[in-house]
Amino acid sequence: MQATKRRSRHRRTPRGKLARLTPRHFQILELLHRYRFLDTNHLYALLGSRNTNVRTALSDLFHEHGLLNRLPQRAFMRDPLYDPEIYELSDDGAALISQRSDSSEPATWLKQGRYGAKSLAAHNLTICHTVAAIEASTRTSGLRFITCTEILARAPKATQDARQPFAIPVSISHLFPSGKVQRSDSPIIPDAVFGLQYPNGSFRCFALEIDRGTMPLTRSNLDETSYLRKLLQYREVLSRGGYKTHFGMTATPMLLLTITTNARHLDGIKALLRDLAGDNQWKRAFLFKAEPSLGSFERAPQPALSLLTSGWDRVGSPPFFINRTEN
Repeated sequence: MQATKRRSRHRRTPRGKLARLTPRHFQILELLHRYRFLDTNHLYALLGSRNTNVRTALSDLFHEHGLLNRLPQRAFMRDPLYDPEIYELSDDGAALISQRSDSSEPATWLKQGRYGAKSLAAHNLTICHTVAAIEASTRTSGLRFITCTEILARAPKATQDARQPFAIPVSISHLFPSGKVQRSDSPIIPDAVFGLQYPNGSFRCFALEIDRGTMPLTRSNLDETSYLRKLLQYREVLSRGGYKTHFGMTATPMLLLTITTNARHLDGIKALLRDLAGDNQWKRAFLFKAEPSLGSFERAPQPALSLLTSGWDRVGSPPFFINRTEN
């Protein structure tokens, strides 16, 4: 009996096995519609299973049906031999999902198309995996995960109709050591926005920033990106309620989650926040985690399910647990 030849990981090699699409197939398609990019480990976490049926469904969707693309690992700074496959919907897969009246709500606003330079692609993949890990954790915690799409659906019409609806308007000014006061009206665009509903019916909303250690802490002006500008922008948005007007959240608090792949860089960000805020309590809305594994080029990280259940660092306050209503 002739052994079945092993198929290429990256080139479609159908064997004529055009079976009908099952609910499991559609679950996978919906998750990629929801997140844009996911590797197999994060798909397994969201599905709650990594059995043979799931692996076969992924293979069939890629090879037989052509509804998924497997993306080149090196484009995301991943190892093509050892790291799990990264998937996205193919054009046919996206078209199929668009025809379904009950398709899932997107949890990111990353668009189909080119994934850009390696640094941007790796950054965007980390955004998808971070939010996916938090959602996967909520499924066993009694919390309800709220997508950015649901948040936008509750926002004022002007926000919904904006070209960049998640760009929050903000005006800042800063006195630099040179004695120069500069103003900036650039909006702040979080990497992601999501919410949690707790068992007692209360809500929190979160803005997410992923830092891969590349953004300078300070610059000599506010025209260029820096963590100084970012912290000043979020100070205005969070402490003075700019997000409430933009998203129509009259009673829902918003917190900023910053995840960095470099613990030393995180120390610099926290020191900068300490200098800016002093004794002011607005700094309590800034939560931090160092996750070096998310920036590793040696091996792709497992889903960071502890993001929901472990404490987040704060400047001058005890750790904050986003899965709890009381802290």
